[in-house]
Amino acid sequence: SVTEITASSFVVSWVSASDTVSGFRVEYELSEEGDEPQYLDLPSTATSVNIPDLLPGRKYIVNVYQISEEGEQSLILSTSQTTAPDAPPDPAVDRVDDTSIVVRWSRPQAPITGYRIVYSPSVEGSSTELNLPETANSVTLSDLQPGVQYNITIYAVEENQESTPVFIQQETTGVPRSDKVPPPRDLQFVEVTDVKITIMWSPPESAVTGYRVDVIPVNLPGEHGQRLPISRNAFAEVTGLSPGVTYHFKVFAVNQGRESKPLTAEQTTKLDAPTNLQFTNETDTTVLVTWTPPRARIAGYRLTVGPTRGGQPKQYNVGPSASQYPLRNLQPASEYTASLVAVKGNQQSPKVTGVFTTLQPLSSIPPYNTEVTETTIVITWTPAPRIGFKLGVRPSQGGEAPREVTSESGSIVVSGLTPGVEYVYTISVLRDGKERDAPIVKKVVTPLSPPTNLHLEANPDTGVLTVSWERSTTPDITGYRITTTPLNGQQGYSLEEVVHADQSSCTFENLSPGLEYNVSVYAVKDDKESVPISDTIIPAVPPPTD
Repeated sequence: SVTEITASSFVVSWVSASDTVSGFRVEYELSEEGDEPQYLDLPSTATSVNIPDLLPGRKYIVNVYQISEEGEQSLILSTSQTTAPDAPPDPAVDRVDDTSIVVRWSRPQAPITGYRIVYSPSVEGSSTELNLPETANSVTLSDLQPGVQYNITIYAVEENQESTPVFIQQETTGVPRSDKVPPPRDLQFVEVTDVKITIMWSPPESAVTGYRVDVIPVNLPGEHGQRLPISRNAFAEVTGLSPGVTYHFKVFAVNQGRESKPLTAEQTTKLDAPTNLQFTNETDTTVLVTWTPPRARIAGYRLTVGPTRGGQPKQYNVGPSASQYPLRNLQPASEYTASLVAVKGNQQSPKVTGVFTTLQPLSSIPPYNTEVTETTIVITWTPAPRIGFKLGVRPSQGGEAPREVTSESGSIVVSGLTPGVEYVYTISVLRDGKERDAPIVKKVVTPLSPPTNLHLEANPDTGVLTVSWERSTTPDITGYRITTTPLNGQQGYSLEEVVHADQSSCTFENLSPGLEYNVSVYAVKDDKESVPISDTIIPAVPPPTD
C-alpha cells in the first residue's frame, strides 16, 4: 500500500509471507520511457520505506522484491503512485482597496488541472470558495468588508489531489462599518464546580453569526486566561479551571468579522476538598489527624470531631498551612467520627470524613482465664476493640517444637500437647497487633490421662472381683492405683491396690456380698495421679451350701 503522499515523497508498505528472508529491494522509476530505475536495499526487518526526492505531480512505478538467503529475488508488490502537485510558488498581494483584494502566484512545476481558492474573515465569518482553471495566475476577491483582515488559502489541484496550501493574510483598506454589533444579554452561571463553569446567555435582538468567550483569572499571577473558539451556541462549558479562583468572563457577539462590546460577569470556582484523611499515633486519649491539602488557596480548615454514638461534637479551626492536627482528652476505647472542610471567606469545600477508635487504657486490659487439659492449653477473655492475646507454648525439657497463636476473637487453643509433661507458656497482651507490656510467663504440667474401658467382673462362687482396664496414653507412668469403697455409708472395708505400669488388671478378695462398691482406677506418675475412671458393682451373695 502507498500512504503519506506529498509532492516529493510517499511511503510504500508491504507484507512478506516468508520467514527466511535476508532483505528487501525496492525499485522505483518514472512511468515515462527512458527513465533509469532507482533502488533502495533494506534489511529483513523492514515492512515500509519512505521514497524521497521525487518530482511533483508525476507517476512512479514501484516494485518490491524479497531476497532469499541464497540471494534470489522474488516480486511481492508492484504498484504505481502519482505524487501530489507542488504548491503555487511566489504568492503575493497585487492590489488592495476597501472591498477587494487581488492575489497573484506563479505556476507550479507539476502538471495540474486548476486551482482552489478559499477566503474568509480572520476573526469570524463564512468562507467563500473559488475554482480556477490551470491557466489562471491571479484572482480578484470582491464584495469584501472595509477594514477587515482576511485569510486567503491557495491550492494547486490535479484531478483528485491537492498541493499543500499557501496562506496569505491581508486587511482591506478603509474604515470598518459603523453599524454596531449588539452585545448578548443576561449572562447566567448554570453550573459551577471546582474545575468547571458552564455559562449561558440570551442572544441579542439582531442576528449574529457567532459568539466568542474570554475567561481571565482575577489576581492569579502566572495563570493565563482562555479564549474559546467562536461558536454559534448561546452557551459555553469552560473546563481546566483552578479551584477557589475568581474568573472574569467576557462574551462577545460576532457578525461578519465584527464584534460587539462584551457582556461581562465574574464567578468563583468552588473549593476542592482535602483528601487522604488518616488517623495515626493513637493512644487511649489522643490521636493525630493528617490529610493532603487541596489545590485551592484557602483561609483555613474546620475540623469537627465527636463520638460516633451520641455526644456533642467539637469544632477546631486550623490554619491554612497545616496538614495535621493532634486531638487530646478523648475518651478511651471510644469510636469517633471526624470531618474536615477547607474554608475561604463564605466558601466551604465538600467535607471528607473518617472514623477512628481510641485504645483501651492500660488499666482496663480484659481479664482472662486459663484452662489446662491433658492435651491443650486454652485462654479465654471477653473480646474488646483492638485488643488481642498471643499464647506461646513450649515443653520445659524440649523434645517438641514451640507453638505460638495470636487472636482477637476471645479465645486461643493450643492443642496436641502430651499428658503429664511440664510446659512453659507465655501470655502477651496485644494492642493494635503490638505487644505493649512484658509477657506473663508460667509453668504447668498437663494432667495425666486416665486409663480407659474399665471392666468389673465378680465371681459369685469365690467372691473374687476382677478389675481390668486399658492403659493410660501418658508416657512414662509408674503404675496404677485401684480403690474399692462401699457406697452411701454402708458398713464395709475400703480396699486399695497399687500395680506396676505394665499391668492392666488386678483382683480383690473378701468383699462383702450384697454391698454396692465404687471401683476407681488412677494412672500414677511419681507423685501425680490422673483423674479416676470409675464404676460400681454389687458382689452377689454366694448360694447356700449343703
